[in-house]
Amino acid sequence: MDSQLGTSPSYTWRGIWESKWVLRRGICWRVGNGANIGVWDDSWIPGTQSRRLLSPRGINDAQMKVNELINSETYGVYSFRSAYRALINDEWLKEEEAPSMVNNFWGKILSLHVLPRVKIFAWRACQNAIPTLRGINSRIQTFDATCCICGRENETTIHALRECNLAREIWLCSTFSKVLEGSFASLIDWWEWCIKEFEEHEVEEIITLSWAIWNARNKAVLLGEKLEPSSVLSYARKVCEELRGVEMKKGGGRADGRTDAAGWKPPDTGLAKVNVDAGLLGEVGSGIGVVCIDDRGEITCCAAVQFAEIWDTKIAEAKAVFWGMKVALETGLSDIVIESDCLQVVDALRNKIQGTSHFHLILDDIVALAFNFSSVVWSFVKHGGNKVAHELAHYQPWDVGKRVWRNVIPPRISAVAANDILV
Repeated sequence: MDSQLGTSPSYTWRGIWESKWVLRRGICWRVGNGANIGVWDDSWIPGTQSRRLLSPRGINDAQMKVNELINSETYGVYSFRSAYRALINDEWLKEEEAPSMVNNFWGKILSLHVLPRVKIFAWRACQNAIPTLRGINSRIQTFDATCCICGRENETTIHALRECNLAREIWLCSTFSKVLEGSFASLIDWWEWCIKEFEEHEVEEIITLSWAIWNARNKAVLLGEKLEPSSVLSYARKVCEELRGVEMKKGGGRADGRTDAAGWKPPDTGLAKVNVDAGLLGEVGSGIGVVCIDDRGEITCCAAVQFAEIWDTKIAEAKAVFWGMKVALETGLSDIVIESDCLQVVDALRNKIQGTSHFHLILDDIVALAFNFSSVVWSFVKHGGNKVAHELAHYQPWDVGKRVWRNVIPPRISAVAANDILV
């Protein structure tokens, strides 16, 4: 992989050498004893876009090898078949060969009703054109790219807007703490996920808040002025509200004639809807929220299930579906609609995807549990229509175990339920 083209190479060697990008983009270590695999710099984690560990690294862990974490005795082999599969099936190639997907993303960003300077910021951020320390380091290699606020990792665009302590404090104080769940290789990956998970007006607020976080970060770094998370949130909210107010005055509604998408909807007659969601509370653990509603729109059961373990987002959302079905079964429901705001889980259940990973084993448990019901429908809803389950997934006080409320709404979420369901 580190070989050079050389001078006057043959056509055969040139063809082999120029195909190295295929291997680099699709290759992934199969861990044997792990002695030659770098924990941070090598691709060894299957099932992710980057195939690399994205967690913050410790100061003295730069040269850590995988064999310091595990013990095993077998080696893996990278075959031509896996290279072909990487070429044909991997998402990265689909993105490179299908510019319409990229254009679709940019079309959605440009169609958002945000300030022009916010759109310009969004475009520059996605192009890694905002002045981060990692960007400077790519041009001046002796320049220290370590984040000067948290010192945990290099200051990339996604680190500055999402991963850094300053950004996380602001997101956790907002109504969009869900954006911190999971891990993403780039800002575009993160914002694409937000577009799928949130309503359009919420995406507008997320992009605007990202812009406000960048401005707050610059004040902290350049002027030594640290703003309170509440003030950053208030400023971003004010910008969005003022822009919408201008649109209302111009046309009696949104300037482009759009209306905000509807949130939660009651199930069809004779069905019960079970909304589920998963949430992560920093380093404390994982939570699952479940709310059961009948066809009249009345809440019949709520549950908050909390664990000390911290799971990957996809795993947590699949477990939320499983626990939602268990609560529904205990409540005596027979014909149900399971509604989640995780499209990946819903699509996997609809398409009956099979496999041997932890995620697929949970799907198998869900399918087995479904045989206890007369009918089960898998439904996807964006975040705006799943607020009650989201609040239950983050229910406080935190207490490992299961709490169930039957025919009553927990006081801490009554206001959210009133706005989201009962209206």
